[in-house]
Parts: sequence; C-alpha cells; structure tokens
Amino acid sequence: MAQTEAQKNAFSDWMLELLKDADNAAAIAAANPTVTFDTPGTVALLTAKDAAYQGKEGAIVALEQSLRTANAAANDAMNDKYKASSNAADAVVGHVGKTHPLAILIRDKRDSMDNESPTPPTP
Repeated sequence: MAQTEAQKNAFSDWMLELLKDADNAAAIAAANPTVTFDTPGTVALLTAKDAAYQGKEGAIVALEQSLRTANAAANDAMNDKYKASSNAADAVVGHVGKTHPLAILIRDKRDSMDNESPTPPTP
C-alpha cells in the first residue's frame, strides 16, 4: 500500500529522532561492533533532506497563496469588465430607445445568457 505524504513525513521525522537518541545510537553500535554504522552521518543526511523538504513545502504554501491572490484579482477584473459592459449596454439602449433593433438584440442576449445558467436541482 502506498503511503500518504503525511505518513512519509511522520516516518521520516520519527526515524531522525530515533537516530538522534544516544541510547539508540549506542544500541546500533553494539549490535554489530565489527562494522561501523555512520549514525552521525545518517542524522546529518536526514536533517539535510528534512530541510530541503521544508523549503519545498514553504514554496508550495507561498505559491498557493499567490494563486489565491491572483484568482481574486482576476475575479475582480472580470467583475469590473462585466460591469463596464453592462453599463455600456444600458447606455446604448438608453440612447437608441428600448424598441430599437440594437436594444432588442442586447436584451435578447442578456436573456439568453441568463437561461444558460444551470438551474439548481429541485428537492
């Protein structure tokens, strides 16, 4: 079974803490005294990998915030664009009169767009 990012992160943090513990380091050394296990080097490696991961996670958080900010700005710009277009339509209709073919075209377009909106399901 594939592990989630949270599970991988928790295991990596746990493994680093296990290796940092002096009693565990002594137990590793005593388990096979004829072969050296580089506990300090492994701790340094895992610490560096953790720092790299934290840096990437920080970048993701910053990008997500930038995306939310950009999305809000785009939505504001779209609303401003629509309001200006709607005001222009009202101005054209006011200028040519409600029965003019352009006024009818504008009204029909607005009505057809209102009908394109999905209707909520009835309970």
